[in-house]
Amino acid sequence: MEKCLWFYTYADISNEIIGLRYDSFEVSGNWASRSLWFNGFCMYGDKIYLCGLENYKVCKEYSIVTGKFSMLPVLPCFKFCSAAEVIKGKYLYSVGGFGVIGLPFHSVHKLVLGTNRWLPLPNINENVGLCSLCNAEDRYIYRIGGFTRAYATYTKTIERLDLLSEESGWELINYKGPFIDCELCVSTQCSPNTLLIFGGRRYKETLEPIHLQYGNHELLQNCFELSLSNNTMKLSKNHLNSEAAFACIKPSIIKGNVLCIDTSNMSLLKLSFIDKSTCQIDYESSFYS
Repeated sequence: MEKCLWFYTYADISNEIIGLRYDSFEVSGNWASRSLWFNGFCMYGDKIYLCGLENYKVCKEYSIVTGKFSMLPVLPCFKFCSAAEVIKGKYLYSVGGFGVIGLPFHSVHKLVLGTNRWLPLPNINENVGLCSLCNAEDRYIYRIGGFTRAYATYTKTIERLDLLSEESGWELINYKGPFIDCELCVSTQCSPNTLLIFGGRRYKETLEPIHLQYGNHELLQNCFELSLSNNTMKLSKNHLNSEAAFACIKPSIIKGNVLCIDTSNMSLLKLSFIDKSTCQIDYESSFYS
């Protein structure tokens, strides 16, 4: 398979890597599994990394070339729904998650790939699970939002870790502008100066106008842009399609377009910038029914 044309994610129920070729909707794997919100997924080149599998300590590496899994060192503690990010194909980070009794915590660990031990790093400033992580220029990791305790308490805080001075800890970003407290939002760096943050979900009711009901959760359709130069957040002029609200899987950037899967109806979302200030959101037809 031509990896540059393929979008990948992980189906936790069937324990398989699944793919979608964005230009033809050709699929690999079992997209029938609707449980696709596994948060410990990240990817670099032709390698996929999964953190917190099985007993929530197990970590694995998957090769797109060989189609095989290999084991990584287990996490030092139980980390259900922790977030993962890989930097330069050399360093794997695990952030937050839920502990044995189900409460979120703030621990952060780093694995130098090729070694056999996770290293503790300074904690994030809040106890969160189901947060979003975003790599910015291989220099910073941003932690965005998350679930802070049982039943419908979320955060809209954003913080970052400077990878050149990790011992200094996480810096809370005092951004200006609107944002919504939620879990499982999507974030990606879409330009050198901008993070794109969209989708996500909240339990029960929200006062925000842009949402869609999906089971016991409301699926957010907002699309935000965070300027990294002045920490200003703005609500994009466009939102996710009213029929395509839940985008909780990490996106890929292919040929300049931000691509992500909408798990509410198994369709592909394509986000692109038509100028420096306007995000164009296209809703592609469903590839599984």
